[in-house]
Amino acid sequence: MRTVLPTLLLLSLAYTAGRTPPSPAGSPGLLAAAGEAASYTTPWTDSTRLGDTIFHSSGRVITTVAVRADSHWVVRPPAPPMRSGLPYGPSQLPPDSLCSMRYYTATTLPVAPNQVLRELNRIHECGASVFAQIRRAKLKNSDGNLSVDAALAEMNRWPWDELCARVKDSTILAFHIGDDVVAKEWGPASIETRLAQWDSIAGGVAAKCPGAAIVIRARPRQLSKRDKWEWLTTGWAQYPGPLPRAGTPEEFFAAEVASAKRQHLGLVTGVNLLAGGCGPAEAKRCLPNIPGSSLPGSGKKVYQLSAAEFIEYKSAAMTDPYVCASVDWSWGPKFRSEFHARPEIQTAAKALGLIASKRKRASCVQK
Repeated sequence: MRTVLPTLLLLSLAYTAGRTPPSPAGSPGLLAAAGEAASYTTPWTDSTRLGDTIFHSSGRVITTVAVRADSHWVVRPPAPPMRSGLPYGPSQLPPDSLCSMRYYTATTLPVAPNQVLRELNRIHECGASVFAQIRRAKLKNSDGNLSVDAALAEMNRWPWDELCARVKDSTILAFHIGDDVVAKEWGPASIETRLAQWDSIAGGVAAKCPGAAIVIRARPRQLSKRDKWEWLTTGWAQYPGPLPRAGTPEEFFAAEVASAKRQHLGLVTGVNLLAGGCGPAEAKRCLPNIPGSSLPGSGKKVYQLSAAEFIEYKSAAMTDPYVCASVDWSWGPKFRSEFHARPEIQTAAKALGLIASKRKRASCVQK
């Protein structure tokens, strides 16, 4: 039976005469770009008899679908606050306190594998930074001595893919591998042997997270007893207070910066908040015009900083542009101290936070 095509359909047909015309804009079966027409093509053939004459025809039915874009939108996670200025704060500050006390921007974070990612997420959300720290007890063997094997075994439990991602977004400033490097608690080995052990521990971090900064809380002048640091990238100079051997804070930090540069080490600075004060006037240890405090510190015959000392020492710690962060020892409540609850200290901390925010951020890796 001859198919009779309706007049309206015939008007939409594209006839061919022995050839196929070029394809219309937009490939068949695909939607065109937003705002353009997409074409779907169906071939057809037909014949019509008029008397003893048969008329043949062929062609295509072209169905056009117009796609109109009324709006475009992109959904992205909220951006964390911009990190700028010199990272600054006391060590061992809990993440929630770090995020609520907006004038502090950095602290240390002992890595507990079952909770570290949750803590880092919280710190990332508020735009702060941390030194991810190997817990002190995990650095020792069963004899209580410093052990490379014990440290590497502990680090094998860490979620390294996620930690390295937090290095890239600056939530983790560096991996903090040790403290008090000359202390007797690490065992009877010589200082040269012990420094080599610390460097091997740093090598374990470098293998897990290449390019990350690796810091030890030891003064560059102490670290200079090792000829060459293979994996350690950064030293940490903490002003102990105006002791005769330390001099003024300006003298102390100038010497440590110079030593760090000679060794191609980055540098973190800090002050001893809880035991670095010069004490009452009768102790005759204070710098001129920088009065101390009689408030007891974290040990015997030591004193907390006064507000005047805090500002003086800490300003010196943050002065040199080579410094990549300034983190102090330590968060008072961790050591049953009311240091950070003192109103004059809170005022000083806010003023110092403003100074830190104006400082250009340096790299902790200077190799």
